[in-house]
Amino acid sequence: MKGMILILIVLILMTACAHGRTLYFPKPENGCAEIVVIREIAFTGGGMPWELMVDGLPIAAVRTGDYVKFQLPAGVHAVGSLTSSMSIPFECGEKYYFLLSPNSIFSILIIRLAESPALEMMVQEGYQELDPKSTAELPAQWAPKK
Repeated sequence: MKGMILILIVLILMTACAHGRTLYFPKPENGCAEIVVIREIAFTGGGMPWELMVDGLPIAAVRTGDYVKFQLPAGVHAVGSLTSSMSIPFECGEKYYFLLSPNSIFSILIIRLAESPALEMMVQEGYQELDPKSTAELPAQWAPKK
C-alpha cells in the first residue's frame, strides 16, 4: 500500500512539472507551407509532453491542450511523433492541420484535419499556442536551395 501511495505521489509531481518546450522550430528562409499541430486534450498521456517530430527531428514537446505553428519549404516532409508519422507533399501558400491523439498508453497517432474542424476544436477547447523558447540551426535538408 505504501508503495502505491509513493508511486501516486511521484506521478502527481511529474504531472505538475510537465511543460511544453521547443527543441527546434523550423524557420527556413524558404518556408512557405504553414503547419499547425494540435495536441488533443485527453486523459491518456495527459501529464507528459509528447515529442513532435518533423523529418525525424524532434522540434517540440507539446503538452495536452497546446498547439504548435511553424513553416516548412515545399516538398514531402514527415510530421508526427516517435510512434507515428505522416509523409505528405506540402505546397506553398497552403495551411495544414494535424492532430496528435493517443492511440494507446504507449503510442500516438497523427491525424490530418481539415481547416474548419481544426479551428473549431481549437476555439471550443481553448487551445494555447506553444511559444518557441529556443531555436537551433536550420538542418541542411531545410536550407534554401542554391
